[in-house]
Amino acid sequence: MRLFPAGGSQLEHWWVEKGAGTPSPIGTHTTPIDEAFHHRSISTPMAAKRKSGECIPWQAIHDATNRRGCYTIITTSARVAQAVDAEKDSPAIRVSLEFDENVAPFRSVIRAGGGLALPAVFLGCYEGDVDDGCNRLHRWTERRHLPPSSDPRLPLVVNNTWGRATHIDEASCLAMIEDGAAMGIEVFQMDAGWYRSVGWWNPDPKKFPRGIRLLSDRAREKGMKFGLWVAWTQGGHVRQGDEALCVFEPRMRVWFPDDVPADWRSHPWRGRPCCLDSSAAREWCLKELGRIVREYGVDLLKHDQQMITWDCTRDDHEHTESPLDAGYRAAEGLEKVYSALREQFPDLVIENCVNGACTLDHGIMRQCHYTIATDTYDPLSNRQAFYDASYPLPPRTLEAYVGKHPTPTLDAFRYMLRSGMMGWCTIMIDTTQWSPTQREEARRLIEVYKDTLRPLIRSGNLYHVSPRPRADGWDAIQYMSEDGGEGVVFVFRAKSPDGSYRVRLKGLRPDQIYSIVSEDRKVRLREATGRELMTDGVTVELPRKESSDILHVRQR
Repeated sequence: MRLFPAGGSQLEHWWVEKGAGTPSPIGTHTTPIDEAFHHRSISTPMAAKRKSGECIPWQAIHDATNRRGCYTIITTSARVAQAVDAEKDSPAIRVSLEFDENVAPFRSVIRAGGGLALPAVFLGCYEGDVDDGCNRLHRWTERRHLPPSSDPRLPLVVNNTWGRATHIDEASCLAMIEDGAAMGIEVFQMDAGWYRSVGWWNPDPKKFPRGIRLLSDRAREKGMKFGLWVAWTQGGHVRQGDEALCVFEPRMRVWFPDDVPADWRSHPWRGRPCCLDSSAAREWCLKELGRIVREYGVDLLKHDQQMITWDCTRDDHEHTESPLDAGYRAAEGLEKVYSALREQFPDLVIENCVNGACTLDHGIMRQCHYTIATDTYDPLSNRQAFYDASYPLPPRTLEAYVGKHPTPTLDAFRYMLRSGMMGWCTIMIDTTQWSPTQREEARRLIEVYKDTLRPLIRSGNLYHVSPRPRADGWDAIQYMSEDGGEGVVFVFRAKSPDGSYRVRLKGLRPDQIYSIVSEDRKVRLREATGRELMTDGVTVELPRKESSDILHVRQR
């Protein structure tokens, strides 16, 4: 595809990295496009856990002179590449969206009477800045791309047991359900550690002698949904006939990309992923998922570990020896499993984890209602990953894992929780260890999230009103209703030596008067026209490092 910019325009190229494992030092990349410009980035089904440099397959070409631009997305979790090149001796810019044939040629076989549907790519145009373009993309993604949900509240507040790692049992889970319900948490989610062995998804009888259904029923009695972690593509080493997915089971052996040594053993929460291009593997996985959801009373399913293989060497699957074809067909296989599962359980909510955003693209979001943005749980990493991913993906789909962080004061406690409340909030802390004061403050913050923040996260416009978060700075994210009538601004002081920060707002009506009120101080910080607030901004004071506030923006 060739683009011809207007003469004299200053063009910028924008792209973002996956938060795979942990956010990178840059994350959001903005580069001027000159006559020698070249960019190429890739996305694979399973990025390396640290420093992968992989992109979320989205990019924008922004005309900073005329305040307009275009963006592209690729809608698959297969191995793909996006590239932009300035042409020599021509004003044109060449944009390429393709399988990453730098690793191998794409080769596929079309059976007699069959066909091959290649991944869809999209080009969108916008007026304004990059945030304006992304807000249009967010609305389109929500309407046309995400799986349907019968729960109008999404995103939800979740308490996940990973705060205790795999050290969970019936008593600790029941205590967390009671504690979470008292604070207004909406989902109790069991993470890894509840099962007998990877691939054998029956409850550990020592930890859960009365089974999982006892816990899911108790959660619903307390007004909560029940979520369950299942790495359902992972085969383990324990043979149990058809009851467990096992790399050594003769019938199942050929479902895996290759044979493993006889002494191979699965990890406590990771095994060898099966190839979902195998129809027999898909059939077993779908049947097992249906059993899990039905017998255990699962409302929310969290998948983890590698879901899509691209290294399969079996010659009795439909894919060829090309890793590009193998990965693409396995991605299609995942879609087939989830489409069939949703037909059986239309109210089921599905979370994408995959080692903390190692798979993060518009392809996986066709199957999942929400996704983790990074697997590093501290406040700064959560905000960095959210900042990056909220360009290409709707903020209502972006999850933060709120992990244990030093909270010597309530300011620090609020800072920790709010860093995970800009999208889907999952608390990965054993909240029974919080003090009564902390639990009461969490209850208040969750109430504000439900009543004020969530409606804007669901349907408002998002604006990046500060540079990307860094350890020694301030950062801010703004939400504004589409009509410009009301909004909120999340403001964070990390370890900056400065006690105040000026935030210039976006998305306001220039001639209307707005009031800016601090959530924590309960005082009006400024009353001014939208034009003044977008030009001069509002000054926020936070005396302590690692503290925060929420500014309520209301048209008078």
